[in-house]
Amino acid sequence: MKMFPEISQKPKVAIIYITYNRLYYTKKTLLPLLNSSKNKFKLYIVDNGSNDGTTKFLNQLEHPNIEQIIYNNKNLGLVKPTKKFWDETDAELVGKIDNDILVPPNWIENLVDAHKAIPNLGDNKDTVPSIFKPFTVPRRYIVKEKRDRVVLQFGYGSEDE
Repeated sequence: MKMFPEISQKPKVAIIYITYNRLYYTKKTLLPLLNSSKNKFKLYIVDNGSNDGTTKFLNQLEHPNIEQIIYNNKNLGLVKPTKKFWDETDAELVGKIDNDILVPPNWIENLVDAHKAIPNLGDNKDTVPSIFKPFTVPRRYIVKEKRDRVVLQFGYGSEDE
């Protein structure tokens, strides 16, 4: 069984949030995401060429957890921006949140605590600790290894899309 490196006391957390149109969902989910943790995390927002007012909404945002907003001229899908993000980030814990996911308060702290308590969390993508189940049903929860980091993905789809 593959063991992941031990999680540091205050791990760097980086999250990618991808949007393409669906301004309604972005307005409902982005601010709760930004305010969901007491701890600092870096949020990278990728807009895939929205034309419904999403870019105007994103332009107005100012929050200390927003590290970068990337505006693509066309829809690059989910996989290309996500893989680029995974390859470039130096964060210890990396997450992907779709813009239709409403996260609960303290969800990052819960995930960090789970990874500290369960050293091999992530060795089997079908293993979901019970603390995650209320937050992800009926969504899929994917945990996968990427360059000695743990990648947490909430939402539909698979790592190969």
